[in-house]
Amino acid sequence: MDGIEFKMAGLLSNSSRIRWWHRVVERREGELCINGFINHYPDLLAQMANGVVLGIEAKDSRLIGEDPEAKLRPGTRRTDMAEHEFRYMTVFESQKLDMANSLALTEFGSGVLG
Repeated sequence: MDGIEFKMAGLLSNSSRIRWWHRVVERREGELCINGFINHYPDLLAQMANGVVLGIEAKDSRLIGEDPEAKLRPGTRRTDMAEHEFRYMTVFESQKLDMANSLALTEFGSGVLG
């Protein structure tokens, strides 16, 4: 795990709103893959106490230039199709994108995990 993923793991582990969380290992058999024009593996999965499953892509703010929008679009589409059972988001260490389902780490901690 890198810095932002380690921080996310800490937030998820210490939240009473999270039942379980899992670090996704890309291309391991049985891992959740979001299909689109690319197969995308979110960094983390977590289930909230209300049953909603979160697909979380954790991004260091220095990596914004790596086109995270390409990963955010299929995840957002899957969120729209799941009707409140699944929510996908990209969480940036500090600076978020001006797109739906893009959050800064502080927003994730206070808004999603409360």
